[in-house]
Amino acid sequence: MYFSDHGTPIGWRNQHGYGCHTFKWVNKNGTFVYIKYHFLADKGQKQFTADEALQFGGQDPDFSKRDLWQAIEKGEQVSWTAHVQIMKPEADPRKLGFDPFDVTKVWPKKQFPLHEFGKLHLNKNPGNYHRDVE
Repeated sequence: MYFSDHGTPIGWRNQHGYGCHTFKWVNKNGTFVYIKYHFLADKGQKQFTADEALQFGGQDPDFSKRDLWQAIEKGEQVSWTAHVQIMKPEADPRKLGFDPFDVTKVWPKKQFPLHEFGKLHLNKNPGNYHRDVE
C-alpha cells in the first residue's frame, strides 16, 4: 500500500492497518469462521505529499517511530478501532472469484463488511525495547 495511490502516512498513528493473512476463529463447539483484521485509526488517516514522503523517508527514517513514542509520552490518545471481516468456511473461491487465503487479495467490503469488536490503545512505551517489542 505504501507505493499505491493511498499515499505515505504521516507516521504510524495516522494510518489504518490490516492483516494480509486470513485467520480462523473457532468457538468452544468447534464451529469456525475465517477472518481478516482491520484497525482504523481513530484520528483518521493523514498522508505526506510526495515531496514530504521523499524528505522524511530519506532524511529522517525514524520519524514514524519517534512520532509514536513522543505522542505516547505526552499522553496523547493513540488508538485504532478494531474490526474483522468474516467469511463462512463454505465460501467457494470459484464463486468468489479470488482465493481468500492469497495474501495479495483484499476481501471486498460489500461481500464481507467490517464488524467492530474493540479498540487498540497504546498508552505506555516499552521499558526495555528489545524484551517488550522484539
